Amino acid sequence: MSRRRTGTRYVPITISLKPSMIDEIEAKLNAKQSRSEWIAGAIEVKLAETVLTTAEATDVQLKLALHARICGCMKTADCLVMRDLRRMKREIRDTESS
Repeated sequence: MSRRRTGTRYVPITISLKPSMIDEIEAKLNAKQSRSEWIAGAIEVKLAETVLTTAEATDVQLKLALHARICGCMKTADCLVMRDLRRMKREIRDTESS
């Protein structure tokens, strides 16, 4: 019996990049971040860049655009800057509801 898969399924792809671009990406990675994760984050940001008004954009598109503008680290799930923004948002929401 095979084990049950959890989470999102990823499909490996092959791309060709100039060595200088790979060096630039490697320089931006932190110790725990993979190149694939960074490139996937960059693609998400690029896909979210379509010209939309704030009202037309989805929450994900707004989050990615904000993250790219503020931090640009391409690790939205683990980013400390975004964690602090989420905490501030909760604090504002709690203050408004009191």
